[in-house]
Amino acid sequence: MKATYTPPAKPTATPVPPTDTPKRSPPAAPKELSITEGVCNSQEYSFKLAWLDVATNEDGYRIYRDKQLIATLKASSASFAESPPDSDGHSYAVEAFNQAGSSSQASVQDGGCVH
Repeated sequence: MKATYTPPAKPTATPVPPTDTPKRSPPAAPKELSITEGVCNSQEYSFKLAWLDVATNEDGYRIYRDKQLIATLKASSASFAESPPDSDGHSYAVEAFNQAGSSSQASVQDGGCVH
């Protein structure tokens, strides 16, 4: 009796399930936005906006003066040097952002510069 040879079964591709990357959520809003290091005299009006960087998943920060975007900063920033275009008071807002969206805005009002 002759032995019959049965070839092994061809391997079949096992589908690899897609990797579930966790969905990113918008970052937390900056905390304790304040105005510091102000200079107000006849030659200069400047100050620093400062906040606590509480987000861990931000791509950066956006700075607004009177609801107009004036700067975009890198992630982990915690301050912005400002020299307003005039000595009037202005409102400022800071928000963190990433690919999923933006945080709520922290806001502060500067009192202007009277010299």
